[in-house]
Amino acid sequence: MPRAIGVRRCSSSSRRRGSASALEAPSYGTQVVGGLLALAAVQLAERWPRGYLSAGAALEVRESSVAGAGRGVFCASPLAANTILGSYPGRQLSVRAYKRKLESVPAASGYCWTSQDRLRVLDPTDGAGKLCEPLCWLDAAPWLRSVPTTLALINEPGVGGDVNVRTDEVEGEVLFVTERDLYQGEELFLDYGLMYDRSSYGR
Repeated sequence: MPRAIGVRRCSSSSRRRGSASALEAPSYGTQVVGGLLALAAVQLAERWPRGYLSAGAALEVRESSVAGAGRGVFCASPLAANTILGSYPGRQLSVRAYKRKLESVPAASGYCWTSQDRLRVLDPTDGAGKLCEPLCWLDAAPWLRSVPTTLALINEPGVGGDVNVRTDEVEGEVLFVTERDLYQGEELFLDYGLMYDRSSYGR
């Protein structure tokens, strides 16, 4: 008669103990570290600069022809109608975050662009409300990602002046496009829209 092979059996209590240890919740320290890493990832994503300047758009920055407007943007070479100059630069903010920033840094409003649906704002300014030139993802490592902010210097024309640049919002980007053929040395002008605060004009 064949000999029965012995089988080692684990008690149900030992199996329960093993399962419990395998499913133990992460320690408090692990949860804190995980939370901090997630927060850092969100903050880095929020700092990611959007926008670009088209390689074929030869532009130069110098004193604007509009009195009191500061610097302006000019064609360094002729540009054909419907040329895409680039996409407006900035870090994307919620409207709530933008309003919080304006409470302490109202000067930032001069460069920030609000989307047509009024849900998002592109902010190319630093903590003091000054235009970043260029806008970097990480100030300590500008080579990782930086965006030129030339388009943020395009002015509105003086009274009776001609607007020669339009904007098209496409998939979250604000494209700047020439309205007509532009000659070399011509200044670019844009209509800032109904939402822009012009209370400082003429001061």
